Amino acid sequence: MLDMSRVPVKSKQPPPPRALKLPTISAAAMQALANRATMVSVDEVVFPHAPPVDGARGQPRYPPLSPAAYLRGVTAIATYRAYFFPGAAIQWLSYVLWLQGAYGTIAWLNGVLRRYAPSDAGRLTTHSLRIGFATAAAATGASDGAIRASGRWASSSHIRYIRGRRLDVWEARIAVNAAPAP
Repeated sequence: MLDMSRVPVKSKQPPPPRALKLPTISAAAMQALANRATMVSVDEVVFPHAPPVDGARGQPRYPPLSPAAYLRGVTAIATYRAYFFPGAAIQWLSYVLWLQGAYGTIAWLNGVLRRYAPSDAGRLTTHSLRIGFATAAAATGASDGAIRASGRWASSSHIRYIRGRRLDVWEARIAVNAAPAP
């Protein structure tokens, strides 16, 4: 489960570069999407130019949306949220995958990660997710067999991927498991 308390409420990311080819949205919608506490309607994203305001209620009058246009708007919201909040990107990207209703291959997922989850540290790939899982699982004390099975490792080669201080956690866990029972 994703701990959203670790994800900031307001993003410090600059506006996305054109190379990402994200859908065009209004500046107001982009500013609202950079703040997790702000709700953004699909209409605001699909129609980047504000429609005339209804004088009686003071609400913008948007034309009706087709189901395809609505899904495009929801996907745009999810991709911008993934860009502005990389800590919650996996949550948003899995939602985009669910919306598309397509089967994911490794090459397809690598393309999605390259397009929607740019990283300052470099390229994020499916292999990065595999390494990250091994590291996180070792830190929580998962068994060697569970890590090998979930990462589909045939041997204990996953140990070399465990990074930083978590390697100490892994080695301590192995030492405790190897010690004779009292």
